[in-house]
Order: sequence, then C-alpha cells, then structure tokens
Amino acid sequence: LAVSQVGSTNSYDITASGGDLAGLTGTVTLGFAQGQNIQDTSGNALSNTTPTTGTNENIFVVDNTPKLSLTLPKVKFREDGTPGTYQVQLLGQADGDVTVEITGDWRGSNVHLDPTMFVLSASKKKQTITVTAGEDEDKKNSEITLTHTAKIGGIEIDSKTIELTIVDNDIPPSEVIKSGLLRFGRTMGEQSVGAIQDRLNALRSPGFVGRIAGHSPLSGETCHEDQSCVQLDREAFPANLSEAPTQTPSEDEILASTSFSHTKETTVGASMTYWGQGVRSGFKGKDGQLSLEGDVAGFMMGVDWSDDNRVYGLMLSRNKAEISSSSEASSGHMDMKLTALVPYAGMNINDDVEIWGALGFGSGEVTRKEKDADDIVTDLSWRMVAVGTSGDLPSSQSIPGADLRWRSDVLWTQTKADAVEDQLDEVSGKTLRKRLGVESVWEYQLATGALFRPSLEVGLRHDSGDAETGFGLDIGGGFEWADQVRGLSVVVKGRKLVLHEKAAFDDWGVRLTAVYDPTPATREGFSARISQQLGGVSPEEHGSLLKNDQLPGVNDPTQSDRWEVEVAYGVSQGEGMVGTSYMSIEEGPTEAETTRLGYRIQPDLTQTQNMSLDVWAEPGVANTEGTGDKDDRAGLKLTTLW
Repeated sequence: LAVSQVGSTNSYDITASGGDLAGLTGTVTLGFAQGQNIQDTSGNALSNTTPTTGTNENIFVVDNTPKLSLTLPKVKFREDGTPGTYQVQLLGQADGDVTVEITGDWRGSNVHLDPTMFVLSASKKKQTITVTAGEDEDKKNSEITLTHTAKIGGIEIDSKTIELTIVDNDIPPSEVIKSGLLRFGRTMGEQSVGAIQDRLNALRSPGFVGRIAGHSPLSGETCHEDQSCVQLDREAFPANLSEAPTQTPSEDEILASTSFSHTKETTVGASMTYWGQGVRSGFKGKDGQLSLEGDVAGFMMGVDWSDDNRVYGLMLSRNKAEISSSSEASSGHMDMKLTALVPYAGMNINDDVEIWGALGFGSGEVTRKEKDADDIVTDLSWRMVAVGTSGDLPSSQSIPGADLRWRSDVLWTQTKADAVEDQLDEVSGKTLRKRLGVESVWEYQLATGALFRPSLEVGLRHDSGDAETGFGLDIGGGFEWADQVRGLSVVVKGRKLVLHEKAAFDDWGVRLTAVYDPTPATREGFSARISQQLGGVSPEEHGSLLKNDQLPGVNDPTQSDRWEVEVAYGVSQGEGMVGTSYMSIEEGPTEAETTRLGYRIQPDLTQTQNMSLDVWAEPGVANTEGTGDKDDRAGLKLTTLW
C-alpha cells in the first residue's frame, strides 16, 4: 500500500498494487488494523473504526474481464470498390485466446468483410477489418449494422455493435436534375438578356428586316411607308458530285440564325416594333462526379414601343434543352421545355448613361431518361431578374479620337422542378451572375495618310449560387492599320481569358488578317486576303465573358488554329456589274484543307447592292464519313433585294 497526502488538505490517497490485482476480477476490501498508531499533523489519532459509507467507502470492485474496443474508420466506404478499414482492439488481460465473430445484415449484399472471424490474445490485441463495397441496384446510401461478439472457451465475455454507411456511387436523380435545371435556367436568362440588349441597341428605321437560315441577312435597310423591302438570300446546299452524303444544318442551327423585325412609326419620334429572334447556345459543367453537356435552342418574339429616350417591351419565348449527363457509374439524358414571358424596359438617363431592367416568368416540363430506370417526368418553373447599365466614360471626351464605354449587368435566376412520388423530391436552385466591362477604341490619322485604330477591352465576371462559382477575367486588344493609297490593310487582334479560379481554365486567341486591294474603291482588279487564327474563342469577339452566349469554361473547337487565303480578280461586265474569279483555301481544326474555285457577279461598290450570284466548286474535299475518300462538291448562292 502507498499513502499520499492530497495537497495541503486532510485527505489522503491510498493506492493498492501488487499481488494478482492486475488480472483479478472480484471485490477488494480495505480495512484498518486494530491498535494502529496513525495520527495527523496535529497529533490526533486515527479512529480504529473502518469507514463503510459515503465517499470513504472501502469496498472496491475490480474488473479485469477482457473487452473489445472499436476504432471507427477515418475513410468513407464507397461503392466504387475502394477498400476501407477499421480496427478491433482487445482491452484488459485474457486468461486465454479470445475468439471474435462479426455478424450483421451485410451478408447477401454488395458489401464484403475480411476477416469475419479472428482470434485475439495477450500477444495480439488488434485486428484490422477490411470493408469493400460494390455497385448495387438502388441510388441511395446504405446503412449496415455489424455486431462483434468476443468469447473465451465458448463463453461470451463482450459484444460491441457499430453502424457503417456505404456511400452510393450512383448520383441520385434529384441531384442530376438539379444540376441540369440550374444550367438550363441560367442559359435561358443569358439568352433573354442577349435578346433584350439587341432590342435596346436596335436601329428602328421603319420597314421590315429579316434573316433566314444563318447565311446572308434578309435586310430591308431604310424602307418607306408605301414600299415593302425584303432581301432574300438563298444558298443551295452543297451538291455532291459523288454518292457520299452531304452535311446539312440542323433545325436548331437554322432556327438560331433566323430573325425578323417590323417597325412602324406611331407618332413623331416614336415607333412600334414587332420582332422575332432565334437563339441557340450550349454549356458544359461539372458538379462533383457529374459531368453535364447541353444545348439550348428556341425562338423569342415580342413587341416594344420606343421613343428617343425610352423603350418598353414584352417578350414571349419558347425554348428547349437537350442535356446529357454522365458519371463513373451511369449516364442519362434530360429534355427540358420552357415557355416564358419577359417584360423589359430601358431608359436614357442622359446622353452618357443608359439603364434597363427585365423580369422573367416561365413554366414547362423536364423529362429524365436513364438506362434500366423508369423515366421521370415533372413540371418545372423559372424566374429571372436582370438589370444593367452602360455609358460613356467621362475621360473619353478628353482623349482625342477615343471612344470609351463601360457596361455592367446583374442576372439572377431560379429554376424549380416539382416532386414526383417515389421518384423525385422537389429540387430548386439559384444562380447569380455579375459583370463589368470597359471598352475603348482610338482612331488616328497618321502622317502617311494611313488610318490606325488600336483597341482594348477588359471584362470582369463573377458567378455565385448553386452552379459554377468564381471570378473570371477577359482581356482583349489589337489594332487595325489601313493605307487606302497603297490598298493594304492589316488587322491584328488577340485576347486572353483567365477564367474561374476553381476551373483552372486558360484560353486565348490571336488573329492576323492582311488584305491587299490596290483599287479599294471598286471590285475590279486584283485583290488578296490572308487570315491566320490561333487559340480558342475567336479574338474577334472581345469580352467573351460579357457575351450572353459565352459560358465560362467552354471552348469552340472550330475556332482554333484556322487559316484562310483568297485571291481574286474582278472584271467589269457592264451596267455597274463586276464579275470576279476567285480561289480560296481554308483549313480548320475540324475540317481538312478545302480549296474552292468560284465566280461571282455583283454590283460594284458604287452601285446599289441589290443582287449577287456566286457559283463555286470544291474538288477533292474529305467526306463526312471519315473514310479518307475524297468527294467533289459544288454550290450556288443567289442574293436579291426588292
């Protein structure tokens, strides 16, 4: 026994050790011997009576029965087959071997344990259990209960139970649909904002203006009240001279490049316009293990009234989306349809500042399809709020030849899908986009008579909400140099896109164009043009972060590493018409080198551009089947204005 005073108090600790206490399981009683002479520091004798109650209880229960301890895993158990582990540990002394058996509800499932029975002893007190989970048929996390029973000589001495969570490798339908909804709703908002900004900046000359199939525009330019005015541009699809099929534009491609507007004056200085516009844009996104890629197309039409300082309008849109989703475990497809109503308004605060705003409300349907699963069909709703402003920078008037402008806007969307019994919980999400851009162009007349126009643009964008988040920065610039006397012009443009910090994305583009035309005032004579483009998104589109159809992180592979060369010679055909023989060579990242030989007849530059005819042939073009064979193609393009 060891006796020690507790600090400076009158309390003492008595520690018993030795003997068989280390392995004893039983009751130990401490008592005081008769006739002892123990006394405290003041000389008071210790009573010979052994205390039996209260905090001085002298009966102690010693339990050295072997017990199990479970160390919970530090890693998640997933269905992807990645092993996880946890430990079983024996505490205390055992008189013999301790047999541990694991039982539970995992048997017959996709979960495998190793080992399920093992022996612990004084020399081996720990055992590692490995858990491996494979794919199951559902798309939910699983809970399994494991009971560990320890026995010595067939007699149970301890039992411990734990619950393990098996994280499902399949992504629940609600998460897949939510990810698609968010990006569809944001793209719908971007398309709506783009259409509204087009209307705010539109020329409002009375008459009809139209565009069909995305080739050359249908335009009425300035038309009088008693005169209809339509330009028809009809390009025949390439006619193969071999039997190989040709590649024709899809319905969505035709729709996206179709638009019209019909403007009538209502009072002096005011007008009413009926308009329509096709839209198409795509997106790519990643949400954890889920990858998404979608295409959103539709048609927007509306009516607006405007005067010199104000615009009020109402837009109706019908859009659809086709979205593919994929993960390590599965893939699927979503179709979304939405009809929306968007009132909008814009106003000039003064000569330098413009403001605008829009509200959007829509409803539709979403269908989720996945192999070996029932289709999910439910209703969706969409809301949008957008505001923006733009204006001239105050310093632009103090810099000779400079045109400096700034613009900013905020776009908020919310998209929701209703619950479906036993299939889908209600899902909803929001996105918020904020943008700020500055544009500047200078124009100088050099001493040689040449015109020099440098340009610079910076765009800053921040996305937040339930989809992609982060900052993006776009910087672009370049110059144009034109010498009308020598007939030579050079254009150099470049841009670099530093996009969302989380995406580790980098994109850039550079374009060089040189044109030689010794007689720029007429189409007659010799001319040559060469163009080389490197990088991703076209540098012709500065401020791609501020474009409504440009989603962060998406490259257009058809724009990178492209070059074009054309040489032409024009001869007068009388009555103001010029016939031009030309040859062009073009190559892009997704097309083989293409040589085109053609002849076009069109009015000279000093004449009204009311009709043109272009006939061309492309010998030895790689076919669309990718077999390596060559096809011959020919085409005809007719443009008329009446």
